[in-house]
Amino acid sequence: MIFITGATGFLGSNILKKLVDQNETVVAIKRKESSLHMLGNYKDKVKWIEGDVNDISTLESAMSGCRLVYHCAATISLSNKDRTSMYKANVEGTANIVNLSLYHKVQKLVHISSVSALPALEDRLIDESSIWYNKPYPSTYGLTKFLAEREAQRGIAEGLNTIILCPSSIIGACNWNSGSGLFFTNMHRGIPFYTEGSGGFVDVEDVANIAIRCMNNQEINNDKFIVSGSNLSYKDFFGMIAKSMGKRPPSLELNFLLGQIAIYQDAIKCALLGTERIVTQEALEMAKIKTRYNNSKVKELLAYQFIPIEQTVAATSAVFLNETKRRNR
Repeated sequence: MIFITGATGFLGSNILKKLVDQNETVVAIKRKESSLHMLGNYKDKVKWIEGDVNDISTLESAMSGCRLVYHCAATISLSNKDRTSMYKANVEGTANIVNLSLYHKVQKLVHISSVSALPALEDRLIDESSIWYNKPYPSTYGLTKFLAEREAQRGIAEGLNTIILCPSSIIGACNWNSGSGLFFTNMHRGIPFYTEGSGGFVDVEDVANIAIRCMNNQEINNDKFIVSGSNLSYKDFFGMIAKSMGKRPPSLELNFLLGQIAIYQDAIKCALLGTERIVTQEALEMAKIKTRYNNSKVKELLAYQFIPIEQTVAATSAVFLNETKRRNR
């Protein structure tokens, strides 16, 4: 049996579908209130356990008899109010998964980390060996993912065969009101602004494929990989989305004054509607950083070719436009 956390989320649901298609027996943990809409008919082909990664007794029972574990669960936020919940889910939750994998003598763990756990170096190509030095983490999320990686590394030191994957921004059809889905929602709305930073982007199919290939390859053990398809400026990436939707590409760089106005407006809107904060000071600071990631290690080891980001954006935009059209009928 295979155990997976975060199976109702964007990446986890894609991994789960591929495992079911391979006739694997999958056990997954989910919160009572979690939506299964991303899984479609696959939701009935999995053994579900109610709980979360901080529910140790439920985890212990759920993981019993599982030989492989995919740990995809994480809390992602750039809002200060979520610091405690991010630490509990990302750091303590990973510690629980590592401890119980050791206890149950799991054969292999694939831990989904993030490039946010790597140093935000602007003067060089970032690879798996890059380390932080005399710099604070630009985001609390990045810090918690770094600390989660330390738990995974502890597992390796204690004898748990572990693969750490660090995806960049994962792109694909998803929840359009959170995460990378907001890129498409905002470009469809015609937002004219872009930020000066740059980053990595990767198709969700690539991340799911690489996770499964690393798990199944017996020659890949106790290693770490950056999983990123392309490096792009946010201006170029947003322009690519806008073009695929027939919208005007953003042409105004978001300066300090406009950024502060956007933070203020977002705070008011979220307070009135009770929705999740999107534009925060931390988010704007992150969007200014110019990072580039080296994906050569995973490409060479797996002989893997990433899906071109232009193809990913075009396909994702097509799904977004079709769903928008159906909703507006």
